[in-house]
Amino acid sequence: MIFLLSIALQVSGALILIIFCWGNTERRILNTIYPANASIHREDDNTVIISRDKLIKAHKNVLLNRTAFILIGFGYLSSLFGSNEGIYALRGLVIVVVTSVVILAVVVFTINIIARICNKKDKKYQYEELCSKLDSDLATNAIYSEIDEVFKL
Repeated sequence: MIFLLSIALQVSGALILIIFCWGNTERRILNTIYPANASIHREDDNTVIISRDKLIKAHKNVLLNRTAFILIGFGYLSSLFGSNEGIYALRGLVIVVVTSVVILAVVVFTINIIARICNKKDKKYQYEELCSKLDSDLATNAIYSEIDEVFKL
């Protein structure tokens, strides 16, 4: 019974992380690029241009977090159906390491491809539109942007 409670707690923790990490992907990416109180550089026409490289990096970060939590949840659940009887510790270690490396390689490779396909070029946002998608306050962003403008060299 304690074993089942342990699995239930672990799965619950993984689900909380998955739910917390889910949501509007674009919003998650933008909040990764511009965390709370980050200054936002505006162009003369009041637009913000986000480079493809920044978008890819942030998109990969969002997708890797989501995938990691999903893998953790499935790992905990699958432990209910297996046992390690008859598997020597060293053999089990080798199997776990090799399988983990293969899964990691496939996940990272796939996420790299997805992030590059979804972000083929720089994105341009109107400043107000961008700020409406961020978790931070528009007024705070405006103040930080103005401070940055004052101290520009």
